[in-house]
Amino acid sequence: MKKLFKYLLSFIIALTIFSPTLLITEAASKKAPITSLRYVKVSGSKAIAIKSQAKSSSFSYTKVQNGDAVMITGKKKGQWTELYTTNLHGYIQTKYLEKSKPQPNKKYTSYTMNTSKKYTYKDLTPSSYDHRDTITTNFVKKNYGIINTWVFTQDPTPWGYFEFETSRGLYTGIGEEFTLHLTVKYPVKKKQEFGRGYKVVNTKATIYTNAGTFDNVIAIKKGKTTNFYSPIVGRIQSINPDYGFTLVKLK
Repeated sequence: MKKLFKYLLSFIIALTIFSPTLLITEAASKKAPITSLRYVKVSGSKAIAIKSQAKSSSFSYTKVQNGDAVMITGKKKGQWTELYTTNLHGYIQTKYLEKSKPQPNKKYTSYTMNTSKKYTYKDLTPSSYDHRDTITTNFVKKNYGIINTWVFTQDPTPWGYFEFETSRGLYTGIGEEFTLHLTVKYPVKKKQEFGRGYKVVNTKATIYTNAGTFDNVIAIKKGKTTNFYSPIVGRIQSINPDYGFTLVKLK
């Protein structure tokens, strides 16, 4: 089941290497001492490690790159800033974080999921993999003034899925990750390349699903995976030769 949901949560999500599994619940998110988000700012393709302790010799959870975003607690230890995701703390060198907070998107078309709706997707993963006929996701709450938290209800141990939108674009992540990745860059432009190998391949697609017909859909590809986002509705489809899903119900 973990394999399936890693695929389903790709933008990053199905496209990144995950750190040790953590679960997100509404109760956990209420306690999370996150005070804000910060962009990571490093030169070129340099990758910066998130450490288990405020020292370079400690265990590395994962690595972040320029343009990623992280959730901070506001606490510092020397030259390190504390990060938080669900119930795990980590540290990053403060010099790699932008000082200014992300600004809400007030200018561009939004591609976030609608928090007043329930989304049900048909699982397109071949039966040789972990497979469910349908997968439903529920919005849990808005945390920290900017992050929307969702859970996939069919999973016995629900995965947390984060979305937050700024004037730079739509960032997404999962409950076990410190890092949130830019998966839709604003303003959206055809053939635009950004982030961790993403490319906009269509900006005016029409997609037919059991949930309805969606116009002006944008298609963003990374590797073999193409994700389709509808204005205001959010991601309606993800296609890959080995896995995928499509929206079948929105209510």
